[in-house]
Amino acid sequence: SSQWHDPIRDVYASLGRMANLRTRTEVTGMVADNSKRPDVVFTTDDGTEILTDVITCCPVKMSASSNDCAKSAAIVGYAAAEGHKLKDRLWAPSLHGLPYQFQALAHEIGRISEASLDFLETRIIQRLPANDRQRFRTYAHQHLAATTALGTARVIRSYLPIRRDTTGRVLPRTGDAIPPLGSVPLPPPGQFRRGTPRQPTCTAAHTTTTTTPTTLNSPRETSPPQQAAVVRGGVG
Repeated sequence: SSQWHDPIRDVYASLGRMANLRTRTEVTGMVADNSKRPDVVFTTDDGTEILTDVITCCPVKMSASSNDCAKSAAIVGYAAAEGHKLKDRLWAPSLHGLPYQFQALAHEIGRISEASLDFLETRIIQRLPANDRQRFRTYAHQHLAATTALGTARVIRSYLPIRRDTTGRVLPRTGDAIPPLGSVPLPPPGQFRRGTPRQPTCTAAHTTTTTTPTTLNSPRETSPPQQAAVVRGGVG
């Protein structure tokens, strides 16, 4: 999408150029039997062309054909790993017999797939002099992380307004796929959820205002007006 996928693609192309790699984006005509086009093509010093395809993976994506939603939401990195496998399966038949290398660049919210990190390190960062690698590594990781955070925020905004029922459950929009196991269940009754007001639990005994009673032994018996009355009586 233009909110998340395309900015990640542009970051990889920029990082490749900074490492003195020839880069091309959205190249057509490299695969003759179909209309597939890689997101970024990197050309190494020996002429090897590496075709890359970026995939952005939402951990809570609802799929009607598989039940990856639960595992993706519970296991860190699962969504990116599954996205990487998906791209490998889609591109393998088209690249059979062609002199290209292929690399899927899978990103999920807050994480990059292990294969993508390895590609970033070995194919881009290691091209720089040793004294520049750590600085460039930090810059590359922070640039990708910031782009992912901004992209996911744009995706969330594109789905506004979010419809909810009286219990706070997010209602699906028209055309949304429902996972095989159904919608996400509600929490147990009485459990506090973020965004819902807490129910008052204090009793009347905790809300009553206590006052100091006025008795014969109370300090209020020695108030200044009473002392003045006693002095006037003595003078008369």
